Amino acid sequence: AADNVAFTPLWDQQRERVLISHGYCDNGAQAVEVLRRGSRWETKTVWTNSKLRMVHSNAVLAGPTLLGVSDTGASLAVGVDVRDGRTLFRQRHKPSNFLYGGKDQILGLDQTGRMTCATISQKGLSAKWTQKVLDSKSWTAPSVSDDHLLIRDDSSIRVFRIAG
Repeated sequence: AADNVAFTPLWDQQRERVLISHGYCDNGAQAVEVLRRGSRWETKTVWTNSKLRMVHSNAVLAGPTLLGVSDTGASLAVGVDVRDGRTLFRQRHKPSNFLYGGKDQILGLDQTGRMTCATISQKGLSAKWTQKVLDSKSWTAPSVSDDHLLIRDDSSIRVFRIAG
């Protein structure tokens, strides 16, 4: 069956692979090598992980961990080791869209407009703080431009300066 890729593909520069996730089929997340053979381009699936099947969220790459929310009914934050595709953790976690904030921290924005800062390890996520930042439904992933964080809900766009 045909399927779409549910989030903007990520480039794993260290391993030179594209990371994708399918939400409506059994493949889930995949690492794909793109190879040039003479005048032809070829792809090779390196690994597949059916535990991370993303539909309405984005993913982040935090070191060797691909982090996303698997939308298979339980809304679980799932960490996948990008080196071999093995599942590192699955845990309940409210934010549905993530933004990588540093070596071991992420920012997450849930659909109710709450932002959470959490630490990430290969064992899971641990929330440090949560703050209401939007007034209504938010299904859009946060964006960063220079030192500004842009978020939006269904009626407004907010810009925050990221302190260094």
